[in-house]
Amino acid sequence: MLQKKIKKTLFLFVIFVIDISAQQQDFYAFVDTLISDEIPKITVNELLEKKEFILLDVRSKAEFEISHIEDAIWVSEKNWSLIKLKKLLDKQNIIVYCSVGFRSEKLARKLIKQGYSPVYNLYGGVFEWVNQGNPLQNTNGTTDRIHAFDKSFAKWIKNGNVFY
Repeated sequence: MLQKKIKKTLFLFVIFVIDISAQQQDFYAFVDTLISDEIPKITVNELLEKKEFILLDVRSKAEFEISHIEDAIWVSEKNWSLIKLKKLLDKQNIIVYCSVGFRSEKLARKLIKQGYSPVYNLYGGVFEWVNQGNPLQNTNGTTDRIHAFDKSFAKWIKNGNVFY
């Protein structure tokens, strides 16, 4: 009887792991449809190893206020003032992110055209960051809240407390 329960539990665990893996692969396939290969990408693990960089959050103010990656600078999703950012951006690794990488790729492209280098787009954005178990911040400190952009994107968030 105990052996049967152990086998059943093990079977359910394997199914769970396979399901999570399939969902993660679906997320990467989704991200790959939204971004190009023209802009250099950086993975979450590579970002965690970087020592000196500036991190720009390209999401809406509401998204940023719910949570963001620590030390990120909010630059808006539409009205980018490169003049205001010029002093910050000179001679630094620039990493941009949004929810999954689509909006941030647009800013990365603009920065590269302006001659900034190196510029990277965080692959999978803040969703990938939080899905890998990394912390988020807001004005009150560490938070588990994350803005899902909209309800159709919420399915890609596996960790955290989802808000819209």
